[in-house]
Amino acid sequence: MSENKFDNDENKVPDIAAELTEIANSNNNENNKNKKGKKRKKRSKLRIILYVIGAMFALGIIGVISIIVYIYILSLQLPSTDEFSKFKYTEPMVVYDAKGNIIAELGAERRYPVSIEQMPPYVYQAVVAVEDARFYEHSGIDPWGIARAMVSNIKAGRMVEGGSTLTQQLVKVIYLSPERKLKRKIKEAIIAYRLDKELSKEKILELYLNQVNFGRGAYGIQAAAINYFGKDVKDLTIAEAAMIAGIPKGPSIYAPHLNMKRAVNRRNHVLKRMLDVNYITKEEYDTAVNETVKLAESIPLRLRHAGYFMDYVHKYIEEDLKIEDAQNKGIKVFTTLNLDYQIAAENALIKNLMDIAKREGYQGPLGKILIENDEDVEETEDTADNNIINEESDNNTVKYIRLDNDVPGYLKDLGYQKAVITEVNKNTLKIKLSDNSEGTINFKNNDWITTAAKRKAKSFQDVFAVDDMIYVSAILKDNVSTGVYMIEQNPDLEGAVVSINPQTGEIYAMAGGMSYFKSFFNRAVQARRQVGSTFKPLVYSAAYESGYYPMSVFYDTPVIQESEKEGEEDWRPKNFDGQFTGEMTLERALQLSNNSVTIKLAQKIGIKKIIRYAKLFGFTGDIPVDLSVSLGSLSASPLELAYAYSTFANQGKRPVKPFFVTRVADIDNKTLFEFQQPEMTEVLNEKSASLITDSLIKVVEKGGAWRSRNAVNRMLGGKTGTSNDSKDGWFAGVLPNLVTVAWVGYDDYRKMGDYAVGGNTAQFIFIDYFSRINNIVPLALFPAPVNAAYFKVSKETNQITDAITGDFSYSIYPVDSSGEPTSYNFKK
Repeated sequence: MSENKFDNDENKVPDIAAELTEIANSNNNENNKNKKGKKRKKRSKLRIILYVIGAMFALGIIGVISIIVYIYILSLQLPSTDEFSKFKYTEPMVVYDAKGNIIAELGAERRYPVSIEQMPPYVYQAVVAVEDARFYEHSGIDPWGIARAMVSNIKAGRMVEGGSTLTQQLVKVIYLSPERKLKRKIKEAIIAYRLDKELSKEKILELYLNQVNFGRGAYGIQAAAINYFGKDVKDLTIAEAAMIAGIPKGPSIYAPHLNMKRAVNRRNHVLKRMLDVNYITKEEYDTAVNETVKLAESIPLRLRHAGYFMDYVHKYIEEDLKIEDAQNKGIKVFTTLNLDYQIAAENALIKNLMDIAKREGYQGPLGKILIENDEDVEETEDTADNNIINEESDNNTVKYIRLDNDVPGYLKDLGYQKAVITEVNKNTLKIKLSDNSEGTINFKNNDWITTAAKRKAKSFQDVFAVDDMIYVSAILKDNVSTGVYMIEQNPDLEGAVVSINPQTGEIYAMAGGMSYFKSFFNRAVQARRQVGSTFKPLVYSAAYESGYYPMSVFYDTPVIQESEKEGEEDWRPKNFDGQFTGEMTLERALQLSNNSVTIKLAQKIGIKKIIRYAKLFGFTGDIPVDLSVSLGSLSASPLELAYAYSTFANQGKRPVKPFFVTRVADIDNKTLFEFQQPEMTEVLNEKSASLITDSLIKVVEKGGAWRSRNAVNRMLGGKTGTSNDSKDGWFAGVLPNLVTVAWVGYDDYRKMGDYAVGGNTAQFIFIDYFSRINNIVPLALFPAPVNAAYFKVSKETNQITDAITGDFSYSIYPVDSSGEPTSYNFKK
């Protein structure tokens, strides 16, 4: 058994070896397989990487192609650079008076384009140095500038420098919005590149310098030179040019009128850049950085006078002539306005409204002084207007006002200042002004505060208290304040003045209120007020056309018209003086503005005829169909009344419509509109017109307008008018070559006062106005009917005279073929 066992073990030995060999072979096979697998994995990863790279490359190509296509498509949507050669600046509408004086500029942007040849080189070099030093080297886009800006911004950790070239900035301000979007930047770059190829560097600079915003309402370098330094661009110094060049980066930051220190620092930075790029020498740099800044005192006003007239013109341009957006197209409007007459009308209106309001009495203090941080004062929304309202009780509201120099511009022009009363005595007030200076007010110079019936004051102590805020104006000596002041007020009373040429209808002056900046409501055109006795000459015109004569006799006796309505009082009109004088000619009745004779005349000729003539004279709107119309119960504007009165100065004819714009031209001075000879309409025959004119002359010489005769001292016809309860005061002044109407009243139809009439309100405005223009209005005589003429007769010698001064009157008499009077009786 043992032998068999051994044999069996021996037989097993080779089996083990075979197994080991097999295992070894198996391991080798595994290793080979692993190696092959690793190789396969490596190849797979490499393949993936290659795929990714390939995909990225493909995407890159697609992206580049997409960008190119996008830019191409975008470029097709962009304006052609040809438009720059035809580019028109946004310029204001400029309005001129009849003599070529600029009245106003209307528009969003003040701009006066100038060529680059009109600018000293250092003006545009200053802009290039600070905004785009490589301007003459790049092609509209500056990659180096963009890279430099990126580095600077990364270093600073914020946006401190932009990469836009001047060309790109020009594109942005002309064509594109200022929004910071990639699409806009791409558009900007495309157009800038094109523009640089199409235009010269000088032309690009010229466009930029005439277009960019320099702050303070100035667009373009010329407007900036005028606004900041009051001079033409060609007269700017290097320092001034550098200061202006530094503004566009931030007009609200670097404008010198807002922050002088910042503006000077910015100027010096510009000068340093100019020095660095050799635009100026070291000597010029040293001089410029040490130059004292001398700013213009104020911006030239774009609308100092004729605000109401300008509104009237602007409405006509856009609504009648259909020129849209006129005030931004640089159009030129030539008008009939006479700026000398206009300024005289405005000044006369303001002065007399002030004086008339003083006759009505003092309106009272503005309020109490506001003491900052006063816990007893309740702040309200009115704080924004520098006023604070403190409701003390249901019946008493006190207005608290800051003591500052915040005074409306139209009052500042009159020398008004705010002042607070610090001490009240019987005959003196002590005041403090906004600059902390002190002053005195004497009662004897200000006793007008006692004239109002509602305020029977005998001293300052009856009117004022400590801490009252008031308006004052300084009493000057050699244009220097004496420390003594007058009490002033801002009256509610309003008025209007209109002057026209009766032969042509040209408007020479139009003042529609105390100040255009106080109220835009144009009372000369828009206010329709009862005309009162100024309507009476129209009634007498209808009578003369119906066969009556100046010597026709009526009786000045009471008129009673019974009321048709139960419970309503009868109408019993009275004469102004309450008296009735019996027999009276029509000529005398018109001179005295007699009511009863006028009513009886209206009864004779009929209301329908009066209304028909009113319409012939140009009155529009509702006209009362009763006898009250003969006394002027109808309403009209001052302009309407002026055109009606032009009939008397123009032999019975009047212009059909107002004439105030002679020509309109576009920015290239091409005529867009030209006014033709004004159309006239016949209202009266020459004889009737001359008879009324003669009566109006006698109204001035012997009637209710006698104050005008003494002031004007030339051939003048006129008529006063007062509406019911003295709500309106009128005066119509008629010269052969000028018709003027003045009106006074409250916008809310309040009564002006117990003694206020046209003769002592509106007539005073006319007198003041005419005294200011007397020397520039040509002397003229009224036209007379055929074979008749007007003559100036000395009251002292009772003979015809050519004297300019003296006591005389005018009368119309027959003449022979040589123009000499055939017969006359001056004692008539």
